Amino acid sequence: MSFPPNVTAAVTLCSDERGLYAFDSTGRFLNEIGRRGNGPEEYLYMDCYALDRRNKLVYVVCNVQKKIFRFTYQGKFHSVLHVDKCDANIASRADDGSRQPGLAATGQAAERR
Repeated sequence: MSFPPNVTAAVTLCSDERGLYAFDSTGRFLNEIGRRGNGPEEYLYMDCYALDRRNKLVYVVCNVQKKIFRFTYQGKFHSVLHVDKCDANIASRADDGSRQPGLAATGQAAERR
């Protein structure tokens, strides 16, 4: 299934060890976001993810590959950011101040399409 382009209802993203999935507000499965694997547009492991609502993209962080993958809401590959070696282990702060996986790299990343 693909994510309908004109959906205005809330979409929920859920992840497990196998991947990241989109569901509509009724709980109906819409699509998988990206793919796990070893191909050029696939991530080996998902440390965390984040939404870019302005550009309608989902960011998937893979510290092992030193990459941030960007996928459309429909789950299609968009581009990848190559993270500098010193910026691996990307993390952010939770509301309580504890360190959590996230998008808080401090260095430069080179965009590749």
